[in-house]
Formats: sequence, structure tokens, C-alpha cells
Amino acid sequence: KFNIVDCTVDRGTQSAVLTNAVKIANTAGCDVDIQIHFNACKREKSNSKAKGVECWVYSTASTKANAVAKQLCSEISAKMNVPNRGVKVSKSLYFLKKTKKPAVILEVCFHMYLMKL
Repeated sequence: KFNIVDCTVDRGTQSAVLTNAVKIANTAGCDVDIQIHFNACKREKSNSKAKGVECWVYSTASTKANAVAKQLCSEISAKMNVPNRGVKVSKSLYFLKKTKKPAVILEVCFHMYLMKL
């Protein structure tokens, strides 16, 4: 079972969107909660480091979240032919901190943008 939640910030404040996403995740009957994001990088700084797929988890102690994150990174890297940046840990990302079940934030790839002058 999975739920799709639109977490686009233009549908409210960032705080309200995150709070709503966590509320939905915590009431859903899913085994692992996954948010899908795109990394961003200034076009001027686009270099070999600003490429690939990565996942964030709250802790390496969650074997379920880590297993899902590793599989997502591996499969997306192979299918999209982009570097696998691996699984990273963060205790400060709101979605990872507030969800009750294992959670993963998937950063699919990088979006390059131009600086406004």
C-alpha cells in the first residue's frame, strides 16, 4: 500500500506543508514513508559533485529504512545512469524526525537553476 501526497510549497507555507505531510504519513498504513524530492544546485556551481541520486534517513539503526534507501539509490542510479551518492543520515530533517514509521527522503537528481541578479 502507498499514498501519494503533494508536498508542493505553493500549496501553503513550508511549515504547513511539512506538518500535513507528516500527519498523512503517520495515519497511513504504509511500512515505510517516502518523500520524493529534487536536489538543487546553482548552474554556476554545477560540477561533478552536483549529480546523482541520494536518500536521507533519520538513523542507520532503522534497517527497513536503510534497506529501502539503498535499493532506491541503486536502482535509480542504474536506470538513469547517474552517480549513486548513497544513503545519508540527518536528525534535523522535519519529515524524518516526526514520522512514526521508518522514513526515507529520496533526492532523485539535481535541478540546475540560474541565480537572479
